Amino acid sequence: MQDAIAPALRLHDRLVAPRTFWAYAIDGSTVTITQGRVGTDGKSTSKSLENEDAARAFARKSLEQRVAKGFFDASLRHEIVAWEDVASTLRVPGNGEEPTDRVLILLGPIRLSHSLWIDFREGILSCEDDDAPPFAGILVRGDLDIDGALYGYEDDFGPFLQVEGNLRARGIATGGARIDVAGDIITEELVGAYNHGLVRAHGRLSARVIATEHTVQADGGLDGLRYLGWGGHVLSVQGGVADESDPYDPAGVFVSSLRKNESVDLQQARRSVAAGKSILVASPASIRQEFARKMGPKLTSWEKVKTLSFAGKGLTMLPDELFAFRNLVKLDLTHCRLRTLPDRLGELTRLRELHLQGNGLQRLPDSIGELTELRILQLEANCLVDLPPSLERCTKLQRLVLTNNPYSYVRRSFGGWHRVELMWKLPDVVFRLPALEHLEFDQTFVRSLPEGRPASESLRVKGVRSTLLPEREAERFPEWKVDTASSVERALFYARVWLQREGIPLDRFWDPTSGRYDFTETDALLRLILRIQIPTAAPYDGVLAVFEKQSAALAGELNWSGERGEQVRRLFQSFVAVLDAEVQQLPGHPLLTRLRPIFERHASG
Repeated sequence: MQDAIAPALRLHDRLVAPRTFWAYAIDGSTVTITQGRVGTDGKSTSKSLENEDAARAFARKSLEQRVAKGFFDASLRHEIVAWEDVASTLRVPGNGEEPTDRVLILLGPIRLSHSLWIDFREGILSCEDDDAPPFAGILVRGDLDIDGALYGYEDDFGPFLQVEGNLRARGIATGGARIDVAGDIITEELVGAYNHGLVRAHGRLSARVIATEHTVQADGGLDGLRYLGWGGHVLSVQGGVADESDPYDPAGVFVSSLRKNESVDLQQARRSVAAGKSILVASPASIRQEFARKMGPKLTSWEKVKTLSFAGKGLTMLPDELFAFRNLVKLDLTHCRLRTLPDRLGELTRLRELHLQGNGLQRLPDSIGELTELRILQLEANCLVDLPPSLERCTKLQRLVLTNNPYSYVRRSFGGWHRVELMWKLPDVVFRLPALEHLEFDQTFVRSLPEGRPASESLRVKGVRSTLLPEREAERFPEWKVDTASSVERALFYARVWLQREGIPLDRFWDPTSGRYDFTETDALLRLILRIQIPTAAPYDGVLAVFEKQSAALAGELNWSGERGEQVRRLFQSFVAVLDAEVQQLPGHPLLTRLRPIFERHASG
């Protein structure tokens, strides 16, 4: 397809009092570039290419390189007004603008032959000097058509763009910018990094893919593949209605350079779209489509298939087609990023081995009790809260592994500290499994065991480490060799790991745009840490030393710039309030009493 680039174009370095210009002209297979100071003829150089298409490609590349340095089309018809003169006519939410801030009005319809960069004091919004009032944003009187990307790199906040007609761009890649379009938005790829921006169409919004952390609204309906965030699926949305029955895995949608663990790197995606590079694979495929493509030959002779392995394949849901393999004896779903399992799992009644380690599962379906031939159940590295009572129907189960529950990404698995649940007790059903021979539950938060003795006389537990089991529980099963010293080590480990900036970043409790505080997450985390410590870490000298060190480090890291002292004080004031609430349940508890002065020092600044 031939590039629709204009045969000639002149750019300026800024809107007000431009200093330099850059221009190109295409004549057949020759491109002439002229640049210099405004008011002069500048200096020209010509380059001959092999054909006209090559000349257009060279001109396009040179043009976008100049735009990336802040230049823009010098022919744009425009006006400049004060914020206070148009504020009442704007639909975009305010961002603390001053009455004397300026607004750039583009008199449309506008057709830009290049990308549009919208950041404060950059590109088309650059100012004549550092003391000049900034441009708060752009108001377009009519349609805005961009032969390139609309992009910006401001995250916490950004300028506004209000379009009175329709907006069309090859790509949209912004952060904190606020974009409001009276009509439709049509683009190939829409990326929004960070959570403070806004994209709103009062008509329809159509894109091949929409991957954002911030708000996207389309009053007339949204069409495209919608990425739902960390660890989430991609759903096909038509007319604003998402098809949840046929999700896409990010690996089937986004190019590999953007995929990072279980998420998509939206910062890199923004840079790619801004540079004109596609973030999509050639042919996006849903999980079901990809499964059918890979398993098609086996599906035609399903009765012969005894073993299937999807280890490390990144499945985030089990497609219905999997359950056609009714004769499966072994199913390996290790490290597939599954968060839930469907009830249909119980249809695989001939399974003897089920490997589910490394998935972040919180619960198993009741239908697992239908797997009466099951011998091995591997559940290591999940986020299991309990096991269903129906598991007792698996009377041939011999090996059960619960090690490392929960695994490292516990908050992400549950979607927030306030939603986190932990397996505090070894599930009762474990003691009702008559054939169980091998049990592992190291590196869990288990602090109590079921009453009585296991139903299986063949059960052997070869040492238990890094749980929260106290001495009294260990004494019930001396043959298990429970290492209670490692219980204290585990409790202290989580106080160190969770009470730091990675666990409590500033934006988890404070919104710089609105100035509002919300301590739901941080308070829930502190309560969780306290529950782990009490009574495991008694007499608490060790954990108090950890709290002392980590609190000082956290306060310093959050206020590294010296400008966030108030936020740090508010955080630790909320911690003190948590202690006050906990003391109501545990009056005079030594950990709560001795911890209070540590928090109060940071709460008072």
